[in-house]
Amino acid sequence: MAKTGAPSPAGAPEKIGAAASIPAASRKRRRKASGGRELTEEQAAIGGKKSARLRSAANRPNLEQTRRWDRQWRRRDRAAWDPGRTSAADTPEKMVKLGETRVRELIKTIELYRTTAKNMIALSQKLVTEHGGKVSHDRAALEGLPGVGRKTANVVLNVAFGEPTIAVDTHIFRVGNRTGLAPGKTPLEVEMKLMQVVPEKYRLHAHHWLILHGRYVCLARRPLCEKCIIADLCKWPGKTAFSVASPGEGQTKELPMPRSTTRVVKTKKIADSGIASTVARLMMIVNDMAIVNETLRMWSTSDDERWKSRKGGGRALFGRVQMSYVYEALEVIKDMRDSVTLMAEVDKCTKKTQDCFAVVAAFFDTDDYKKLILLRNNVGFHYNAKLAERAVQEIATDFPDDASAMTLGENPLDWHFVLGDKVQDKIVIRYIFEVPKDKDIGKESDAIAGRVFDMAEKLAEFAGYFIWERTNY
Repeated sequence: MAKTGAPSPAGAPEKIGAAASIPAASRKRRRKASGGRELTEEQAAIGGKKSARLRSAANRPNLEQTRRWDRQWRRRDRAAWDPGRTSAADTPEKMVKLGETRVRELIKTIELYRTTAKNMIALSQKLVTEHGGKVSHDRAALEGLPGVGRKTANVVLNVAFGEPTIAVDTHIFRVGNRTGLAPGKTPLEVEMKLMQVVPEKYRLHAHHWLILHGRYVCLARRPLCEKCIIADLCKWPGKTAFSVASPGEGQTKELPMPRSTTRVVKTKKIADSGIASTVARLMMIVNDMAIVNETLRMWSTSDDERWKSRKGGGRALFGRVQMSYVYEALEVIKDMRDSVTLMAEVDKCTKKTQDCFAVVAAFFDTDDYKKLILLRNNVGFHYNAKLAERAVQEIATDFPDDASAMTLGENPLDWHFVLGDKVQDKIVIRYIFEVPKDKDIGKESDAIAGRVFDMAEKLAEFAGYFIWERTNY
């Protein structure tokens, strides 16, 4: 599920997914607009006429706001960080000497701290025995270290050794595909395409700018298209609609759809349409999913002190609820797929609507659909007794010294039983998502959730477009 970090600064948008940190060494070098890449062959030269706009005075407020948010995030991170944690082991040898148990204690405030501690010790041991205690400059050697994949290797090569690599995390993967800048089915495909379209002189810092753009503007569930400085270049068909003033051109260009459009339809006409049940259920789906999305965003970005210690559990809960709603929504799509009458209604829709339906219908043949069923039935809207018992027993067996806090208080959010969160995580990650113990939990679970939410985006688009088009009486 999505990882969490420090509480959001006032006004900052949500952090989505396993957001990659931007190294301190790069802070002073961030002087370009985040995420500004060209989307056509004619605009491929980032130093060209279009890209000059990204660095123009007209766009400085966006850039300054992004940089201000990022500084606020880091100030809070530093304020919450105990300097003793880094001074406890500043070499691989000292890290090995600390041992896994001590490292777990030092980093237990972060998510997946057990796996992280295990990898830190194993990595340090390998550095000492095979690399003389030094971090290698070789990609293959880096990827051979425990817990290090291509993305982490790219970050090390870029930040520590100054190589022009591009580390593709969840934000860059989303931005590359959504804008059309570097579409690809895997992070590696996106990385290779970015290496082709980004001019060499910009590659060293390109992934920093793209991460910032994805983290603060091109958000996963609710992109801020109205604040995006490349909205008119973006190829995403689902972008929010609004007017964009093109600096230097002296005119306003209208994007394809209005940001908000309202019309009134008489209920009697829907009731007599012959598809009232389907239309009504699709309406409920769109309404409920929108509220859950917004609740997740509010929970993730709130500065309320009462929520601070519960953000991880809250994000996980709303993620499970959202996935459960997605499953329920898919049942409606299945009914439509199996009905000759309803498919005839789909065939009357625009190509855009039909394409969305095709993407959603194809999801039924994936393993992710089976995982959704298990999640909905076991931890979404129900609590499976057998899985709960199994999880508790396995935690006790794997970690004999494990102990979890139990808290009661005046505020409802003070009532917290940490073991319940551990059991939920184990059921979702190990039993439903089936992430092996030797795999990166965050990376694997985020990949599954990402695929589900990408499909859910198309599902919501289809539902909205279908309702709009089939009730245009």
